[in-house]
Amino acid sequence: MRSAAVTSLAGALVWAAIGYVAIGVPFGLVFVLSIAPRLDPAAREGSILFRVVVLPAAALLWPLVVGRAVMAFRERSRADLAKTGAR
Repeated sequence: MRSAAVTSLAGALVWAAIGYVAIGVPFGLVFVLSIAPRLDPAAREGSILFRVVVLPAAALLWPLVVGRAVMAFRERSRADLAKTGAR
């Protein structure tokens, strides 16, 4: 009985890890190729090596990177609205 529960838990953890990576890798690619260059001028001019180095971090830390990117885009939108005087 106990080994079936452990096997079931291990299987669930493996599937959760697969799901996490299945979301993280595509997001990491989108982040490196599209989002990062919009947020940071240095990333816009970054080399292929820079993108290769950043990709694994963005893929593994995708929940944090999504949150930071959303906050950065919101701040940029607010700043743009303040510049134009719109509210």
